[in-house]
Amino acid sequence: MEIRQLWRVFLVERALARDYQTPYQLSSMIPAARNPILESLLPSLLHVKLASILDAALEEYLDTNEHTLPKGYRNDLNGRICYCSDSGLIDNGDDLHEVRGLRNDIGHEPDAGASWDDLDRDVCRVHHTLHHLGFVGPLQNFRVHGERSAMVKADEPGVLGRQTYTIRVMDGDKRAAEWSWTNTLYDD
Repeated sequence: MEIRQLWRVFLVERALARDYQTPYQLSSMIPAARNPILESLLPSLLHVKLASILDAALEEYLDTNEHTLPKGYRNDLNGRICYCSDSGLIDNGDDLHEVRGLRNDIGHEPDAGASWDDLDRDVCRVHHTLHHLGFVGPLQNFRVHGERSAMVKADEPGVLGRQTYTIRVMDGDKRAAEWSWTNTLYDD
């Protein structure tokens, strides 16, 4: 998958993860509480994926533009950030090292994690680099919207009705992704 596509999918996943309670709110009139376990896990998992996309983008950029890491630069995310920064290919090497550092902490320190604020900050940092290198355009601001239909009476024996639920990820007024499902209410 191209970096542009990976980035778009990541941003959609981030929007869905951030609003994970939306499907629950559709099936209940009571607002869904935020789950403290998911509040801890989701931004950390997404942060690891964020750093992986950054690494893939830097590697692809260097390969496509026929840059070879010279001696002294490791063939890993740290080496690619250092080389790109030292060569003037990127202008935010220190920020990217912080992204990499938090990713490493999450992967190696049992009590480390990322918050939604950490993730949002680092999404902006990585997006800046992806935009600077020509992989993506302006940062898209996806939002999640959910709706449920009215109960529709069914003509089938033993079925009282059906209700359809839809979750959409929107980019302005355009649909970026959509999931729908139907619940069926049966008679005794």
